[in-house]
Amino acid sequence: RLLCETADTVFVTSKHLLAARRKFNLSTYYFPNVVDLSYFSSVARLDSGSPPSSLASIPGPRLLFVGAISSYKVDFNLLRRLATLRPQWSIILIGAIGEGDPETDIGLLAGLPNVYCLGPKAYSELPAYMVCCDVGLLPCLLNQYTVNMFPMKFFEYLASGLPVVSTVLPSLTEYQSFYDECRTASDFVDAIERILAGNSSFDRHAVHELLASHTYES
Repeated sequence: RLLCETADTVFVTSKHLLAARRKFNLSTYYFPNVVDLSYFSSVARLDSGSPPSSLASIPGPRLLFVGAISSYKVDFNLLRRLATLRPQWSIILIGAIGEGDPETDIGLLAGLPNVYCLGPKAYSELPAYMVCCDVGLLPCLLNQYTVNMFPMKFFEYLASGLPVVSTVLPSLTEYQSFYDECRTASDFVDAIERILAGNSSFDRHAVHELLASHTYES
């Protein structure tokens, strides 16, 4: 509060934050997250070439999450349920375990043969991983943090050609036509099965138009 009141101008990345912080400073503005569109769309999905070595032995279909693998943010119960319901699907997690939350325990995922924790990857490697997967996951917990969060990976998944399946996040409400919004593990399964069957609502042209207005340049 003191920081917002002292600042000349405040920028926020979610409309929920806009309402909360404008109480402290009228010069508060909403700017959603953006994407390096040319960078993440540089690898054509139809000509992805050989997958990164750590992906090569992981069977498809591949469901990808990229980000901090931390208990304040990721719903591990949801991931366990998803992995159990569809053991033929590979769930790939890229990111540091416990970032921002060193007490994170991923024991719920231990022993699941179709869950692969690949650790953090360099930013330069991410497009190659995304282009070799089938679905982008945002399995977020619902709490005070995620209510105010705009996931950076949302636009990056879309730019790389990945259909997105996410829990219900207030910051993504205005983009509902660009991803599958899910409340339960069963919802995730249904949405992913539609995508894998080729019945996704993913419209590359519409997605490109959306992302073109959410670049660093724009």
